[in-house]
Amino acid sequence: MRPYEQKREMAKALEPIRDKILCIIPGNHCRRSSKEADADPTYDIAAKLDLEDKYRESIAFSRIGLGKRTSGKIRNCKPHVYYLACMHGAGGGSLPGAGVNRNDRYLQALDGVDILITAHGHKPYAHRGSKIILDVQNRIVTARPTLHMMAGSWLGYVGYPIEKQMVPVAMPGANKLLLSGSKFRFEAVI
Repeated sequence: MRPYEQKREMAKALEPIRDKILCIIPGNHCRRSSKEADADPTYDIAAKLDLEDKYRESIAFSRIGLGKRTSGKIRNCKPHVYYLACMHGAGGGSLPGAGVNRNDRYLQALDGVDILITAHGHKPYAHRGSKIILDVQNRIVTARPTLHMMAGSWLGYVGYPIEKQMVPVAMPGANKLLLSGSKFRFEAVI
């Protein structure tokens, strides 16, 4: 397809879920083409969906709060807030461990972030960890769980991966992130 057709088709595919989109971030191929043509196809797709405010060039941070509400007040349930960072990611090498190590190191540098979601490596995985939290005001030390996920590829094994002599990756599809509203708990489904 020509670039304008690709953007039109992507916008059409995302339209049914546009109200659920938290962020839109370009990948390395989009950034490469945007430097050459001074145009970002990912931004164009966001504009077609009227979601320019969800577009970020490199990283997006989201706060998601869950919990039962009755008449605007929390009742019988403590609200749970999750902090996410989403980015395309980079590098990682040809072995899955390299991507896991890179993302784990980066997540540790993101203070306050519970979940890091990346995509660059096209190898879907989820890795649980934790951070030690020092609450100076209340004089307590706790461990807070963390998770980093890499989204899978949506591309078939044709063209680019063959030209670059890449090995096939898992079947196309999306990972799922499940967030609990009744207790602070999250998990990935691949």
